[in-house]
Amino acid sequence: MKNKLTFIKTWEASGNGVFEPDMIVAKAYKSVFASYRPKHFLYYQKDNKNKLGEAYDAQDEMAKFNESGYKDFSNKDYVKKYFRGISSAISHNRQTTRVIERENLEVTSKLKLSQFFKASVESMKINFGHYLACQPQRFTRLEQMIQEQISGSVPRDKIGEVFRILSTPTETTPLADEQIDWLELSLKVKREKLLFSSKEFEQIISKHHKKYAILGAADGKDAWTKDHFVIIARTDKRSIQAIQSEIRKVSTRGIKLKKQQEDLIKRYKITRGDRYFCNMLAKIGHQRLLMRIDGWMPLYEAMKKVIRAVAIRYDYDSELIRFCTVDELVNISRGKLISKDLLMKRKDCFLLIYKHPNTQVLHGKEADNKFRELVPVEDFENINNVRGTIAMKGKISGKVLLFQWGDDMSEKVKKIKDGEKIILVTGQTRPQLMPLIAKCSSIVTDEGGITSHSAIVSRELGIPCIVGTRIATRVFKDGDIIEVDANLGVVKKLR
Repeated sequence: MKNKLTFIKTWEASGNGVFEPDMIVAKAYKSVFASYRPKHFLYYQKDNKNKLGEAYDAQDEMAKFNESGYKDFSNKDYVKKYFRGISSAISHNRQTTRVIERENLEVTSKLKLSQFFKASVESMKINFGHYLACQPQRFTRLEQMIQEQISGSVPRDKIGEVFRILSTPTETTPLADEQIDWLELSLKVKREKLLFSSKEFEQIISKHHKKYAILGAADGKDAWTKDHFVIIARTDKRSIQAIQSEIRKVSTRGIKLKKQQEDLIKRYKITRGDRYFCNMLAKIGHQRLLMRIDGWMPLYEAMKKVIRAVAIRYDYDSELIRFCTVDELVNISRGKLISKDLLMKRKDCFLLIYKHPNTQVLHGKEADNKFRELVPVEDFENINNVRGTIAMKGKISGKVLLFQWGDDMSEKVKKIKDGEKIILVTGQTRPQLMPLIAKCSSIVTDEGGITSHSAIVSRELGIPCIVGTRIATRVFKDGDIIEVDANLGVVKKLR
């Protein structure tokens, strides 16, 4: 590893073992669908309160990776191949998931378990190879180019807003589908005064759970349980009129957005070429959600079952075995075992170092020392404001609710009082955060861009949002009063 490389934090996650960052990034970087492939990556995790891990990429490589985004996505042939690749990856993930789900893993042969695991890893690499290729930050230069091009016909103070509206997907996502279905379910419960102990309530909750449980899965956690939905139903105090109003608002969102886009295109005479790029960005934002929700989330749930079956077969703890690398897990599934003592040491602290084409895992003091050598400690004590990318315009002041992966979301939701203006400050938003996001008046993230989950969701909900601040979660604390000026892209501490 060259010491001259400067590493920057790019994302965080909780509850991961060595396996997850190795599979999600280190393996995928080798096959990422881009003209430039990053060659260095770090993932550091200690057994802290939240089991929070931090991912780092080399800054100069990220600059090249992002520059390649402009080159790749400006090429229409690349774009066609890319979208075909996404469809193929999702289809491949679904097929692999179905094959695993049909199998009784308790009696499956060791050979077949090994084959299942290898097949799922290969399928996942295809998905993540495309997912990493459309990281929001890869579109910075392309977004600037589009905004420069429309500046000839759009007033200067409207350019950002027009661009954001035109690049917002109008298609419904599984998140919107779940929201509508839940509202309809809640309306039925209220109208018919269903008892929570009734057979009919049990049936409709079970149906909803079966369809949408996967939205809760991530960071080593399992999908939502049926009790998760029962608790939400029991604590829903909204009136019938309020639910009906919300249904009208949500169900007409796409129609209103499409009309808004048509009006802007006509008013400002947006060219066909600029519309093409805006539509492409909107499609990428939509496809990113589908790659996550329809692609790798269900497959990862199936993979965890295979890993647990391998653990049982070879007498490993099902959580401890996740501190193996992908290659080590392949070897274990073939009967070539690895020291449990080594895995325990990694569980306490590990540093995964990817240096193309190899992966190295350090533990204990060696991991700590190497991490500090590669990533100097930053001081955020005297910083009171941050800047980022505007995802949804607006200006609001409120109380910070800091969410870090590994926090108990239901406990965070309970802390929100009726009528409070809460600003969610987090590394990034993911589908399983929707119950919390719905209670907040604004979103601020460290990560993301115009195609990120945070950006799409904030525009759907109509709440101010600033993404890509890089350091918001380290500057602001729970309970701070801050101002989010999503007209200027600035967040500042008031007290």
